[in-house]
Amino acid sequence: MNSRGDLNGHPRVSALIEHFRAVDAGMRDLPIYNHTVAIESIGFRLFNDVELLGVLLTPWFMNLMILPITPVAMNMAEIGKTVSPSARGNSWSAATKQSGFMRPIRCIRRC
Repeated sequence: MNSRGDLNGHPRVSALIEHFRAVDAGMRDLPIYNHTVAIESIGFRLFNDVELLGVLLTPWFMNLMILPITPVAMNMAEIGKTVSPSARGNSWSAATKQSGFMRPIRCIRRC
């Protein structure tokens, strides 16, 4: 479902989806892999003017993600570090991960 402000078609989101489609073949033997779920982006929106916030759904996980609009070099010391971005007074916990050319990606959860 597309709605106003939906950025699921943004080139960075499309590249993220293509990356996880390439990873998919190696994940199919996981016991949590659900063959009825497609890899897709859900509800990506502009976040803090320089990032995209949305859900990445795969057959093996669903993550709320922050994706930089402009690719940035990854500081290897930042991988696994927890940060606390905020939006509209809500706080979040985020772990920075490296995923090929899509770095950095922060998988986040509500505190």
